[in-house]
Amino acid sequence: MSYDERDLKYMALRFNTGFGAASVKEVIGSGIVDSYRDIWDDDCGLLMKVAGDIRFSSGTRTAAKASAAARTEVMRAFEYYREETDRLRLHVISMYDDDYPYAWKNLSGMPKVFFAKGDRSLLGDVFSSGAVSVVGSRHPGSYALYATGQIVKEISEKGIIIISGMAMGIDRQAHMSALDSNGKTIGIMPSGLDIVYPYQNADIFDRICEKGLLISEMPPGQQVLRQYFPARNRLIAALSDACLVMEAGEHSGTLHTASFAANQGKALFVLPNNIYAANAAGSLKLIKDGADILLGSEEVIETVGAQVGIRLYVTGASVKTDKNEASEEEAEEGSEGYKKEDWKKRILNKLDIKDMDIGTLSSELDADFSLLAQCLTELELDKKIEVFEGKYSLTFSGN
Repeated sequence: MSYDERDLKYMALRFNTGFGAASVKEVIGSGIVDSYRDIWDDDCGLLMKVAGDIRFSSGTRTAAKASAAARTEVMRAFEYYREETDRLRLHVISMYDDDYPYAWKNLSGMPKVFFAKGDRSLLGDVFSSGAVSVVGSRHPGSYALYATGQIVKEISEKGIIIISGMAMGIDRQAHMSALDSNGKTIGIMPSGLDIVYPYQNADIFDRICEKGLLISEMPPGQQVLRQYFPARNRLIAALSDACLVMEAGEHSGTLHTASFAANQGKALFVLPNNIYAANAAGSLKLIKDGADILLGSEEVIETVGAQVGIRLYVTGASVKTDKNEASEEEAEEGSEGYKKEDWKKRILNKLDIKDMDIGTLSSELDADFSLLAQCLTELELDKKIEVFEGKYSLTFSGN
């Protein structure tokens, strides 16, 4: 698998010298280099220049700890990352790649480089079909587990990607339900992708490598550390269009993900639960603080559809599906190879009969979810339809 070795060199610097994101920003801001990829050249000469010219605020420790021993250690780490990346067939994805997550481009603190294993095309599907993060307790009650399985199944059937953190409990159930529904799922790990954590999830780790995608901002060999969990949670929230909290205790790490989602402007849905259940205290507090109550999949699907439609409209991206890739001649003959304008007409015809939500329209028309979301957004902007309480209806101009 092809990648730019400068990305691995950057990771070697980050994880073996203490040269973190703040240091990179300082060096680039100094004008010495234009990109993080240029901080270390092949003979480490530039690394020495950076070390000599840039210092931390303490005034004593250089930005790259550039000693002979440090350079040797960084070179050793780079070689190890390269060997493991090739052996494990990992994708190395950087902010310069076309499939770098769109949502991450507009948020601060996102990784410049990350690793992935599995079906890389799912990163594009997140953009065009939408994604929902599903998080909760590692030791959930039966109600939360059941609701997770059912709601994830319904969301997955619309082609929406399920994002979670590969932990036990709710995370595991979310990944499993998506896989069992022939849906798409992405797991974000708090360790290198050569490490199965927790070990009890070895089965879904393998299934996701085969049918889904695993992501980590940690290089191969990096063990799990406590501080990596909040870091992972910010990525879970950032990759999704909406966050579902299925169950959370008063001091649950799940609340970190919910907080990240809220601060990032993502929709936050919380499953209501027993007021006497300790595992639900954090969830109920989120509802009290203004989170939306999760009553089923319909509103979630509607929310994601709206976000996808806006995203596609703003970027001018087109959605390619089996049903809209047919030739113009086929479309004119009335085959299933409908163009987007044909889909809009079919939507208007359905709404002329009765008001419908996006889930019902998707089922009635057997339409690709991302295409349907784009069409609905454009029809709404053209003032041909309007939406109220999750249901679309014709405006007077749409009749």
